[in-house]
Amino acid sequence: MMCPVCQTTTAPRGGFCEYCQAPLREEQGRIEVAHPVIQPGWVLVSLDLRTEAPPGYATRVKNLEKGSSFMPEPRGIAVKVAPRTTLPFIQDGLRARDVVCRSAAAVFQAGAYVSVVARREAVGGAETQYTFDLAPDKRAARLTRRYATSKVAGVAELVPWTEHAAVAPLGELNHFELRVQGPTLEGWVNGQPCLRVYDPVYGIGYTGILMSNPSDQEKSFLVAGYEVRAVQA
Repeated sequence: MMCPVCQTTTAPRGGFCEYCQAPLREEQGRIEVAHPVIQPGWVLVSLDLRTEAPPGYATRVKNLEKGSSFMPEPRGIAVKVAPRTTLPFIQDGLRARDVVCRSAAAVFQAGAYVSVVARREAVGGAETQYTFDLAPDKRAARLTRRYATSKVAGVAELVPWTEHAAVAPLGELNHFELRVQGPTLEGWVNGQPCLRVYDPVYGIGYTGILMSNPSDQEKSFLVAGYEVRAVQA
């Protein structure tokens, strides 16, 4: 039988793949990855962006990044992102391994997507992170592992864009979260588990939100909430 993580022919020995050490189990004649149950625990950070500004908000308003702008409104923080830009919105200063990072956000134009980030870390001259990306125009989500240097950036799709009925369409608020515990990553949307993958590469880092605009036109977003919780033991 083949390990679903490293694609090596293997048999579970002591519950692990002999080659990549992924936790495995046999189920109905096939090998599956044995994921832990990831439950959110106590609150570490909580921001209601309908009533309070995010950290560094004043600085971001004064120093517009590549034509992007941040404006308060009753529903939250409205953000306009310049063409061909991936804009980090909030980094809470919390560096952790096992967390649940949540946001409530809306995307208003096709071709753009919003993400929650875990294990964002500077490694030498590079930056690494995991993201759970949400594209409301596609009603789809994906899980990625990213890196960036001063010269090059790359995205490894751990789970490619996958349609899911829980994803609300353009203009509607999505509550979405990335749960990380050890090498297991889960993406949840509007209270429903959406994607899950095993990846042992990145071990620790910061949390945050990204707004990505790969198009040639300015795109609009709204972020209403942000929360980080510990993983419940």
